Amino acid sequence: MNILSLETTSEICSLAFIKDNSVKNEMIFQSSDPAIHLIPNIENILKNSATLLSHVDFIAVSSGPGSWTGIRLGLSVAKGLAKGDISRIYCISATQSVFYSSRQLKLPAICLINAYGGKMFVSYFNGKFYYVRNYYPEKVPYKDIPGICGSKEVLLTGPGITLLPEKIRKMKTVRTVEEYYACPRAGTNGLLAAEKIYRQIPSLPLKPYYGR
Repeated sequence: MNILSLETTSEICSLAFIKDNSVKNEMIFQSSDPAIHLIPNIENILKNSATLLSHVDFIAVSSGPGSWTGIRLGLSVAKGLAKGDISRIYCISATQSVFYSSRQLKLPAICLINAYGGKMFVSYFNGKFYYVRNYYPEKVPYKDIPGICGSKEVLLTGPGITLLPEKIRKMKTVRTVEEYYACPRAGTNGLLAAEKIYRQIPSLPLKPYYGR
């Protein structure tokens, strides 16, 4: 199975080509305007993978939460690449992707994503990954984040950790991942999509997730 994966929900964007459950190529680029890089990089990653778009079985893309512009861009490009055949698009949530990448640590984790307006998207992970869960978040005011961390050891991840004040980072119960690894990645998204397709778990709706 060949999967072309797009990740544009944060400023660290990426593309990946997955073949037979293995990441063959991945490109990562940081930009506040991913649109100018996305199409040329798609052409490059297909060329570097010695494949054609017509040989791609699925296009994996994230519905968010995250950057309003980035989410819409990713979904729009995926629909364009699929040429109207939405059965070729597999959509996942950014929070599920983040937890999938940290699942081997088997630690309770909290994914933080900027919700703007003084709020943060917060999603919880108990240390055991469930493919049927999408780990949709809730919106929480910044001021409530210290209390959410609680008294037990927890791993903080997600692109929102860059917004945390130093006092939270220094809490004895808190561990954080490096910024580079905190954001969703196209390679991870593609591997997760492949697992869910194999398990016959339906794609999420092809519409942006902006929170409840």
